[in-house]
Amino acid sequence: MSPKLPHACEDMRRAHEDPRTPLIYAPRVREYGIKIEDSWAKRTLEYCPWCGQRLPASLRDEWCERIFALGHEIIDEDIPAPYDSDEWWRDDTKFSHGERP
Repeated sequence: MSPKLPHACEDMRRAHEDPRTPLIYAPRVREYGIKIEDSWAKRTLEYCPWCGQRLPASLRDEWCERIFALGHEIIDEDIPAPYDSDEWWRDDTKFSHGERP
């Protein structure tokens, strides 16, 4: 099942659902990107390539800070719930409404 996208104009939603499109979305850090060829690398997007709307801010820095504060490393396999998904920011009104950290 596809994650719930915080921004999804019709064209982006279609592109995200199409496996041929290199659009990726990382739910736990609320980050959109374009996958670069067959590598792990990506180019982060700040604006929707289809409608031009500014995308919600990435929460990568905030997520890392919280993970470190819990005594974990970002590469740990046992990241505590809700930080192993988008649940942590969807439940936090500061972030769920797109407010910039």
